[in-house]
Amino acid sequence: MNKPTGTLPIAGTAARSEASDADEIMRSAQSIFVESHTIWMKGNLLQDALYVRPEMHEWGMRIIDDRNEAEIYIDVTRPWLTYDWIFKVISPKTGMVLGEGKVTATDGPAAAQRLAIEIVNPRSATGFSAIDTVIAKLSLAAPSRTVEESRAKN
Repeated sequence: MNKPTGTLPIAGTAARSEASDADEIMRSAQSIFVESHTIWMKGNLLQDALYVRPEMHEWGMRIIDDRNEAEIYIDVTRPWLTYDWIFKVISPKTGMVLGEGKVTATDGPAAAQRLAIEIVNPRSATGFSAIDTVIAKLSLAAPSRTVEESRAKN
């Protein structure tokens, strides 16, 4: 009987590798392109909503008008006859989905505001944890303290 010549991947390694790739893309990203695939909201509504978010300025993220030049692009859709607005954060270079989520709103302006909050909020219900890596990269997260340290300061 022949011995195996290669090694088999450990279960879950591909998922960990993909997650680390997504984190690396998010850490290095400095530009975003926004695209809306619905007649109910033009892309510039979400661009404006993201632009006024203080997190975007703190992270040094630019919103640009060329999808091919962007390091990340946000794709927004709205399924027919629903109030659900679905977004995906995608790397145009790899095609990898870095994060996704959904908000509910009756119209485009309301959806743009909710989408912007959901996209930049690291603790959102959608679990878009890739933004956590951006926060960590820029050291914007508050340092964690133990209970003892908190009591000592008070």
